[in-house]
Amino acid sequence: MQFDEALIGELYTLYIPYAATAYTLYFNGVEQVRMGEISKTEKGFSPQQQVKLHQFTVLATEIVVALQVANFSNMVGGAERAILVGPSDSMIKYYQSEKKREHFILGCFLFMVINMFSLYYFRRQETSYLWVGLIGLFLILWYVFSKDHLIMDIFPNLSWEWMTKLELLIVFLAFAFYNKYISVAYKNYYNQQIPFYSFVSLGILLVLCIFLPVSSIVILFNIASVLIIFFALHVAYMSYRLLRDKQPYARAIVLTNLAFFIPFIQDMFYIQGFINTNYYSIYGFMFFSFGSLVMLNFEHTKKYRESETYNLALTAINQGLEETVEERTRELREKNHQLELLTVRDGLTNIANRRYFD
Repeated sequence: MQFDEALIGELYTLYIPYAATAYTLYFNGVEQVRMGEISKTEKGFSPQQQVKLHQFTVLATEIVVALQVANFSNMVGGAERAILVGPSDSMIKYYQSEKKREHFILGCFLFMVINMFSLYYFRRQETSYLWVGLIGLFLILWYVFSKDHLIMDIFPNLSWEWMTKLELLIVFLAFAFYNKYISVAYKNYYNQQIPFYSFVSLGILLVLCIFLPVSSIVILFNIASVLIIFFALHVAYMSYRLLRDKQPYARAIVLTNLAFFIPFIQDMFYIQGFINTNYYSIYGFMFFSFGSLVMLNFEHTKKYRESETYNLALTAINQGLEETVEERTRELREKNHQLELLTVRDGLTNIANRRYFD
C-alpha cells in the first residue's frame, strides 16, 4: 500500500468482512489481524466468521501487505471478500452505514412477510399468500445469516460450518416453498406431483447436509442444481403455456421466474470455478418474491374491486326488491280489504248479509 508523506502518523482502519476461511494479515512482516487458525491440512484448519475493524497508524509511505489464507471446506476457496482500508472516521461511518442499510432491508422484508400473512388471514382460501409469505420468511432468515453484522450480533460464537449448513438449509426450504406456490397459483398449468417430489428430494438433501461434513456440500449443491434445473425446465414450459393462453400477468410471471433462475445458473458457474463473481441466487429469490407480492396485491385489489362492484349491484337489486315487495304488500292489503267487505255485504245490493249480523 502506498501513502503520501502527509498521511504519516494518521490513524487508518482496516474493515474486514466476515470470511469463510482462516487467514492472517501482515504489515511489513508484523501480524496485524488473525481470523481462525491456518493449517496446511484440513485437520488443523479452523475457519472463523467475524467482522473486524482493525486500526493502525501509518508509519511509512509504503507498507508491504501479506495475506496467508487456508481453506478446506468452503465451496469457493480463497479470500473472496474484499478487505477495505481508509481513514478511521470514514471506515467507522461506512461500518455504521452498512449496519443501518442491512437493518433497513430487513425491515422491508418484514413488511412484505407481514403483508402476505395478513392477506392470508383475511382470505384463508387463497393459500398463495401463505406460500409467498413463507418464502419471504426464509429470505429474512437467509439475510440474517448471510450479512456481515446481523447474525454476528445475535450469535457471535456460531461456527462457520453451521452457518454454512443453515444457509443451505434455508435455500433448500425456500425453493420447496417456491414449488408449492407455483403449483397452487397456476394449478391448471403446473404438474401437481412436482411439489411432492421436490419436498421429498430436497428433504433428503437437508438431512444429508446436516450430518455430512461441510467439505461435501459441493456434492449436495451439484445434486440440488440438477433437480432445480429440471424444475426450471418445467416452469419454462408452464410459462410458455401461460403466454400462449394469454393469461393475466403472464409476462410478469415469466420475468420473475427468469430473475430467479438466471442468478442461480450464474451461481453454478461460480461454484464450479468457470467465472469469478459472487453468489446472486438469493437476489433472484428476492426479486421473485417481490414480483409475486406485487402480482398478488394487484390480484387482491382486483378481487376487492369486483366484490365492491357486486355489492353495489346487489344493494341496488335489494332496494328494488324492497320497493316491489312494499308495492305488492299494499296491493294485497287493498284486495284483502275488498274481500273483507264482500264477505259481510252483498256484492250487488250492498245490503248487509248474514255474516254481518253474526
